[in-house]
Amino acid sequence: MEFFAKIATSLDGKIALEDGQSKWISCEESRKFVHQLRSKADIIATGIGTILADDAQLSARDGETLYPNQPQRVVFDSNARTPINSKILQNTKKPTIIFHGENASEFRLEKLNNAGAITKNIDINQDGEINIIEAYKALSFLGAKSIMLEAGSILLSNCIASGVINRLYWFRAPIIMGNKAKDVFNGLNPESLDKAKKLRLIEIKKIGTDILEIYEV
Repeated sequence: MEFFAKIATSLDGKIALEDGQSKWISCEESRKFVHQLRSKADIIATGIGTILADDAQLSARDGETLYPNQPQRVVFDSNARTPINSKILQNTKKPTIIFHGENASEFRLEKLNNAGAITKNIDINQDGEINIIEAYKALSFLGAKSIMLEAGSILLSNCIASGVINRLYWFRAPIIMGNKAKDVFNGLNPESLDKAKKLRLIEIKKIGTDILEIYEV
């Protein structure tokens, strides 16, 4: 099963300004390419932080037209905080799956189920976040051949550290956001260089004003 991630950053590896501003770091051509990637995936996964910050819909579109294939959407949401009126839930053909922990509110879970979501209890780690390996197993049981991750720094870092991501699409915009902006790999903190995650660059493309680097992870 292919599990690939997409990130869009400034040249200095930032995903948002200190106040959270992130639209738009990448250019229009890059965003169009991302929608094409989504249309080829069976599942698109994200974290609750992305939903709360951006109300992300995560559909695959060509302008205002939806692609024929729409990926199954999955939200890593340990405490079942996904808003009932969020865009991620507005898809009756493929109900959104919410991965939550055992301590999630029964009231919230009932609300999400009534809104059309499918809720699934997944083990959580010592930090109270969804256990990545258990989530990966649950995703594999869905029979998906390809999973796309579009998430913030913590979930992205946890997935990379857990070894489930095998390809990374990195869009770099020709801007510098500075040291107060938010880092893309905020959750990766190796104790030494020999323990740092090593990637293999397999392709570089120029897309609009951006550079796309594709890595094997």
